Amino acid sequence: MVLQANSSPRQYPEIENIFFLDGSPAVMRTYAQKYKSPGIEREIDILFSFVMILGTEINAINFKEKLRSLSSTSERIKYTAHKLKTFFKNMTEEDLQMAFDLFNKKVQMAIKYSPKRKFRQDVILIKAEKSFSLSGSTSETLDVEKDCDGEIIVHTIKGSHKSFIEGACAQEVASILNGIKFGEMFTDMNLSKM
Repeated sequence: MVLQANSSPRQYPEIENIFFLDGSPAVMRTYAQKYKSPGIEREIDILFSFVMILGTEINAINFKEKLRSLSSTSERIKYTAHKLKTFFKNMTEEDLQMAFDLFNKKVQMAIKYSPKRKFRQDVILIKAEKSFSLSGSTSETLDVEKDCDGEIIVHTIKGSHKSFIEGACAQEVASILNGIKFGEMFTDMNLSKM
């Protein structure tokens, strides 16, 4: 979508800034490499990753065996949501099912997506101090330079991939986003940027 908007600025004039929040296309491509298994095994791996990302402790062998025994995607999703429900009492099973569905679609897009050209504009990367390292060869900019010809402005926030958008860290992220936006609106006011 970003490349489409970038190549048609008259059609999408409202796109002024591109922000990456502790991620990048290169990170998603690397992450998607984990899901090369075909069919049901890919689906099970994605479901298990979803459970792990949420920080839920679960017996991987038993969980995956149970998922393999179920006959459909919807049954596997329902079972996973049911297992997660005990850890997330403030969410309904339907909410958990929808969250997984969105996560699954994101992963499926990452597996299939390959940009045809680089983005020709400056971008802003806001990353967690304890950002996930997928290979050790990922740059400080999470390899955004592989997909962008413009300047890459990096802001580092305390916390992990999960915690940098919560509490005080979320306020810091919001402050950066607001500061950038207001700084562009009032360029003559010398607003400080973090």
